[in-house]
Amino acid sequence: MMSHRPILLLALLTACAEPTDDLPLETAEQIDTGDTDPRPLYRRKGTIRGTEEWPADSRNLIGSDLLIDGGHLTIGACTLNTFEEGKRLVIRNGGSLTVQGSEECGAILSSNSSFPQPGDWGGIQVEADGRLQMAHTIMEFAGASSGEMGRPAIRVDAGATLGLQQVTLRHNDADGILLRRDAIVEGFASNRITQNGGHPLVLPPGILEHIEPGVYGPNQRDSILVTHAEISQDLTWRSMGVPIELSQGLLIRGNRGTDAELRLLNGVELAPAPGQNITVGIGGSLQAEGRAGVPVTITSSVAGERWGNLTFERNSLPSSLSHTVIRRAGADQDAAVFLEATSRVTLDNVTFDDNGAGALHLQSGPSLVDTTNVIIQNHPTAPLKGEIWAVSALTRADFVSIDNVDPIIDILPGTLTASATWEDGPFSLKASSGFALVGGADTPAELTVDAGVSIELGDGADINILGNSSVQFNGDSTNPIEVRNSPGVNWGRVTINPEVGSAGSQFHHVSFLNGGDEGDAMFVGGTAQVDLFDVTFSSASDCDVTAQGDFWANAASVWTECL
Repeated sequence: MMSHRPILLLALLTACAEPTDDLPLETAEQIDTGDTDPRPLYRRKGTIRGTEEWPADSRNLIGSDLLIDGGHLTIGACTLNTFEEGKRLVIRNGGSLTVQGSEECGAILSSNSSFPQPGDWGGIQVEADGRLQMAHTIMEFAGASSGEMGRPAIRVDAGATLGLQQVTLRHNDADGILLRRDAIVEGFASNRITQNGGHPLVLPPGILEHIEPGVYGPNQRDSILVTHAEISQDLTWRSMGVPIELSQGLLIRGNRGTDAELRLLNGVELAPAPGQNITVGIGGSLQAEGRAGVPVTITSSVAGERWGNLTFERNSLPSSLSHTVIRRAGADQDAAVFLEATSRVTLDNVTFDDNGAGALHLQSGPSLVDTTNVIIQNHPTAPLKGEIWAVSALTRADFVSIDNVDPIIDILPGTLTASATWEDGPFSLKASSGFALVGGADTPAELTVDAGVSIELGDGADINILGNSSVQFNGDSTNPIEVRNSPGVNWGRVTINPEVGSAGSQFHHVSFLNGGDEGDAMFVGGTAQVDLFDVTFSSASDCDVTAQGDFWANAASVWTECL
């Protein structure tokens, strides 16, 4: 346990015992303070270019900016080191500062004010090639909130090295620690960064991997801020107990033949800023590895606002989201997750919650490799949308719909050129512009629709079965299939006009509601073979079917022929 007296008492003692002599660092002498603290008190100022040690059980008052310029300073345990107003410590040109508190008695870096406040002194700046190592240390009342970014308590520039073990940063005026790109972290564990005026940590994505979990709140901004928006190497991020804020979004992609994978371990919370996106690009992959009860979460950094979306681009590497919650996306009016054609993503126990423009947008191609227990809840618009081939590849039984305003899968305009099956599930299907089947000579397209499926068609929308194509609508008496209109409009017709030699089409236990906006609801061409079994029509026109080909309907079917 780190032992130290209350901050205010320490500050009062040092303020009352302020020395009057300005002595060079190399010849600092003990000052007779006359107070009750048995530790000697030294005034420190100037530049250190050699090797110096401030002994354990001492007090040190820094009265001017302290520069370690190529030198090496060691501060021992049980020391109280106070800085006068606005003074800071700068390490440069290969210099180093080592603060060696102990578990029994730590070191303190603080303000010399009788009534210390955040921002009293300037903090520590480690320039290129400098080194800062602290253990069992309290650092407080530093930094400055003025300026665009403010001055953090500790700033570590590119090429500089930082190591903190069991260090407490508290009551500082701005961010706790700012690490620039290409800064070096050598040991960062068991630290407490709390009650500061900004973020506990501000750093580039590559450095976060080297930060151990600790106590990073409460602060004015309770998130670790990741600057720079691109990852081009393999990284693993752990849960930090506070969100990881992405102020500029994030791009994960390979670079010059090297792949880039970001692993998010259980408990990680990513917090993109409003409107910002996460993109998995060429050569990149995202592995979200939550577990039951401890998911990975992606949600907006600002309550009440929405971030952009998560996009898996064409030719990205296989990715997986397991036990993951995706919430409050859709600022750009696209779905929370957009899968471009040929991206390969597995969803395992993923929850989509309250995304403004749906949960999933699928382009054509096998973009979803596998799905298990995907929960989609609280969406104000269509939860799923995609091109017909991608939608046809969904296993809809793997999805759960909870409290969605319009629980549908929105099929975008397109043509199915291979065989597919539409299964029943928690979402009905909506094709506002209709769809078509066009099989090739060697690749017939047959669409099988299972019992219980509902298909909604928009104003004047048609279903066209052409080329080497056929349909099998397999409803049953307890779970019929329904082809219906969108509210307030009538759809067009089903045209079955395949090539000679194509397989026949059949409709079992199907209801066609409010089709035939300009005439018949079904047209059977001269080369078609169509069977109706327990099929009913409720058309917008006076007749239902125009039959030129091989057409049969059982007695239980209800329809009117168009002459």
